[in-house]
Amino acid sequence: MKKSRLIKTVFTAAFLLAAFTFPNVSFSQTNWYYKGTGALNDLTSWGSAADGTGSNPPDFSSANSQYILQNATSITHSGTWTVSGTASKVIMGNPTTPAAAITLTLNAAAVITVPSSSFDVSVPVSGAQKIIYKNSSALSLGAVNDASLELVFDGATITTSSAKTFGNVSLINNATVDMGAASAVMKNLTIDAGSVLSGPIGSSSQYIAIKTVGAVTINGTFKAGRQGGFYTTGVAIPVTTSSSYGSILFQDASANLTLGLSSTIEYNRGTSGQTGAQPVAALTYANLVLSNSAVASNKTFAAGVINVSGTMTINLTGAATITAPTQNINLLPGAKLLIISATAFPTGDKLVLQSNASGTASIGTITAGASVTGNVTVQQYIAAGSRRFRFLSHPFTTAQALSQLTDNIDITGNTAGTTGQAGQTTGTGFTATPSNNPAAFFFNTSNANGGATDDAGWTAFTDATTASWQKAQGIRVLIRGTKSQSGTLDGTNASPAAVTLDMAGPINTGAVAVNLVTGGTGATAGYNLVGNPYPSPVDIGAVLTAATNIGTSFYLRNPQTGSYITVNPIPANYVIPANTAFVIKANAATTLNFAEANKASCTSCPTVFKPSAIKNRLQLKLLKDGVEYDNVFLNIDPSFSNGFDNADAAKLMNDVASLYFLSDDNIKLAADYTSSNNAVKMGIAIQPSAGQATYSLSVAEFIAGNGMKIMLHDKLTGVYTLLKSKSTYVFSVDGAVKNSFGNDRFEITFSK
Repeated sequence: MKKSRLIKTVFTAAFLLAAFTFPNVSFSQTNWYYKGTGALNDLTSWGSAADGTGSNPPDFSSANSQYILQNATSITHSGTWTVSGTASKVIMGNPTTPAAAITLTLNAAAVITVPSSSFDVSVPVSGAQKIIYKNSSALSLGAVNDASLELVFDGATITTSSAKTFGNVSLINNATVDMGAASAVMKNLTIDAGSVLSGPIGSSSQYIAIKTVGAVTINGTFKAGRQGGFYTTGVAIPVTTSSSYGSILFQDASANLTLGLSSTIEYNRGTSGQTGAQPVAALTYANLVLSNSAVASNKTFAAGVINVSGTMTINLTGAATITAPTQNINLLPGAKLLIISATAFPTGDKLVLQSNASGTASIGTITAGASVTGNVTVQQYIAAGSRRFRFLSHPFTTAQALSQLTDNIDITGNTAGTTGQAGQTTGTGFTATPSNNPAAFFFNTSNANGGATDDAGWTAFTDATTASWQKAQGIRVLIRGTKSQSGTLDGTNASPAAVTLDMAGPINTGAVAVNLVTGGTGATAGYNLVGNPYPSPVDIGAVLTAATNIGTSFYLRNPQTGSYITVNPIPANYVIPANTAFVIKANAATTLNFAEANKASCTSCPTVFKPSAIKNRLQLKLLKDGVEYDNVFLNIDPSFSNGFDNADAAKLMNDVASLYFLSDDNIKLAADYTSSNNAVKMGIAIQPSAGQATYSLSVAEFIAGNGMKIMLHDKLTGVYTLLKSKSTYVFSVDGAVKNSFGNDRFEITFSK
């Protein structure tokens, strides 16, 4: 009996021992407290007491250990800190006795490694906990009990798939953050200029949700990758899965969304197999990008008007497509469209290039294989105050009618195309006046017969409804202000209002060849008026320097003064605006070849570049009240001739005042290439009815080699003035005093 009882006792003890050593039984946690100073990965920075004193932890690998960050309001971590014990974790703030909020900064290359989802965030006694990432490793967050936790990505490049709830999330100092796999909820999201946030791109369970009364402010770049597009409003939180949702979900019924002046929204649907169309929201964008990273990533436009103030870029690859918009896409003044992939962009006749006093929208580089189909509406703003002839062009693939302009301005004309005759019949589509004198002309080279304002090369349009305004053809049109503006048809209103012209049609893209012709007689023989063929500023310097059999100068029109701008010699680069034209001489039949690469940008077209050096060169500008009315060039070298030849540029006479040199064969010149070491005649032409006026001659460019001295001789006053860089000579003219203007007013003399 005793033996049996002993055996039973031993068996029971063994069973109990086995029960207490069963591996699934948990022991209580051991708490270690940060003392407020020292490196986090230094054992001496931790203690067993709440203030961080007491014994230090033996290691960071023991199981069931809690490392509690407290006793400081700002903690900075550098290097690597690894907590690896089973069931161990790091807690930011005291989970049982709330303390002051902490800002934890993770420096560049800093790493905190904890068991999966074992970095908890406790609620502070006041304020909000904050984590500043300057590193590239995201914390494996566990229980985020502080719903106001603030995340700051400070210059960090980081990927996070967090599914937590935050307060404020911000990207600063060129941070790059990928939340492509996130399902995060936050109060506010801010992306500073230069920073990039890639939003969710895949399944319906991936999103960035903004709690009620929260806001999103984007001054940098946000990449929207979900099929639902950029954002969706009125979404319940917690979020139910739906593939129609956008990358950002607003709990509110409206989006508290701010897109800054430098922001970029990129619609980039990013993974293979995502073939559904991605809608582009109707917003005002600073910069808008349509892109993809998948074989198919189709784009469509949501209902409503889309405005772009900066750059709209299309970069779609593979089988991606764009659905034509049904409402306007407005490129605001100064904005630009770029197509950098072989993509077709159907405009649906809804693309508008707007223009105002600050600038004109344009279509920039279009890569090989890309296309713009459908009509594009092109605007051109014309400032108030000047009733002048202007050079205009259109950027369309086919000939146009002047009715493209007559809905905005009054254009007069008659069926015969003549001026100053009584009883002229109004041409179809023109505004009728007592004289019906023409106000729109093209230049017919074969009829050219000199350089005067009545040059027979200027040929009037006789019908405003026929498509007679040819592709890449420049025209000269009198702008009188807005259509039907009182007193502007007869000139009694000297203050025409500002007007915005608009034209619509299919635009030129790719290479455009413009044939130049010869013909005519006199100084303007072989002259061609060429229109800029693109809805973009273009570098005609590059086009002309690549051409052959053309003159050494070209001419633009200064519409404010009714003057021609002579550019001589042709520089390697010279950018002119869209919707304008220039005059160039053909010495033999030739072709100007425009290419997408010639498209350019300009903030103050035209831009003058200094020409190649000549030993003796002078550029004079004619100014009145500080406004430039004309300019001329004089080039002196023994290799030049004194008569009119292909090196010289004939003078196209201005409306108000014209300055010119005279060749030995008495041709008026805007640019004179002469070998003369004697006097060169220089005249000034004014309207005899203009009365008395004061002008100044300003030296805009001056090169005098080999000790050459260049003098201006005013024959009327007998005054000689030594010309130097930036010299100015003031003089008067009077329509009633014959010798004050004409061919013999001035001469340029030379001496050693």
